Amino acid sequence: MPGTSVRFCLLVATGFAFASMFPTPAPAQTVSFAPGDFAAGNRAISVALGDFNGDKVQDLAVANEGEDTVAVLLGNGDGTFQPARTFPVSTSPVWVEVGDFNGDRVTDLVVANINSNNVSVLLGNGDGTFQKGLTFAAGTGPDSVVVGDFNGDKIPDLAVANWFSGDVSVLLGNGDGTFQPARTFPSGVNPISPVVGDFNGDGVPDLAVANFGNNNVSLLLGNGDGTFRTALIVADGTPLPNALAVDDFNRDGKLDLAVTSSSSNTVSVLLGNGDATFQAARNFGVGIGPIAVAVGDFNYDRVPDLVVANFSSNNVSMLLGNGDGTFQAAQNFAVGTGPSGVAVGDFDQGAPQSVEVGKKLASDLAVANFNSNSVSVLINRLRHRAPQGPPTGP
Repeated sequence: MPGTSVRFCLLVATGFAFASMFPTPAPAQTVSFAPGDFAAGNRAISVALGDFNGDKVQDLAVANEGEDTVAVLLGNGDGTFQPARTFPVSTSPVWVEVGDFNGDRVTDLVVANINSNNVSVLLGNGDGTFQKGLTFAAGTGPDSVVVGDFNGDKIPDLAVANWFSGDVSVLLGNGDGTFQPARTFPSGVNPISPVVGDFNGDGVPDLAVANFGNNNVSLLLGNGDGTFRTALIVADGTPLPNALAVDDFNRDGKLDLAVTSSSSNTVSVLLGNGDATFQAARNFGVGIGPIAVAVGDFNYDRVPDLVVANFSSNNVSMLLGNGDGTFQAAQNFAVGTGPSGVAVGDFDQGAPQSVEVGKKLASDLAVANFNSNSVSVLINRLRHRAPQGPPTGP
């Protein structure tokens, strides 16, 4: 499995080479989690959430790089999960995402397979099982995938980052579970972790991708027809960036980026100006070898928070947002060994409703553990004391 071997040797080496450069005092506010651990498969590397059997309970999908499968763990609604059931995909699956690719209102899966240069699409049956995977060619070494509507036809499309060919493949959906041939757009050296957002305010989805080998982030502005403009470079000088998350961290209506750096053991926050440019990065210390980042609301203040999976320190770092684009000192929580993917959801149906948006707030964690072949599930203990009012602050 040469593709992931190269990637993980780099990540582990940089994770152990640098101790945290940003020692921080104890945070002002404490959040706690009730931990659990569930077997997934050999080299569990990525995790995604969805309701795969229609019971309105969140389930887990885990890419198992070491056995060429995706594992599905159906949720019981109380923070526990049924034993994993696995479905075969192509060689070395390293990233999993969800979507409805054939328009039947049943959740499907898409998996990036780094050593077979393709993605697998598994159409859901609605009972927690999946049909045999369909494969679609991507670039060389596809390491991650994101779902979006890039040509405005209300049909999900795919954007795939290709580690070895240094580009992003865009596969436009046909709406029946199949995709058109990939069209590629150069991004940078060793691109990974694409995210979708409207970064220039024109109402058209754009892409951002971390370039591990260039120490920067590329912004590919969408044209609205499934094509993208020449990549713009942002976050130049970010050492070994390997994961992105997007949200509005200072609540100004403009999208911002969070970028993890595996060598400096930080997450960098870049506040967006709304015109495809960003303010200078502000760095916040996390654990050793950060490799994945996600957004949630862990203290129920309606302000976006961050969680980072730290591959080499076997923990996740949670950073509570202040609502102005800054974050409190990281709180660390132990998980399995080699945490490599993180997702945020509501696994025990206990999250309060958000008054202003009418949906549940995501505050529980699922973490894929590459070395312990498991998923750690952390249930937020604050939920029963959570405020129910509107957001506070500016």
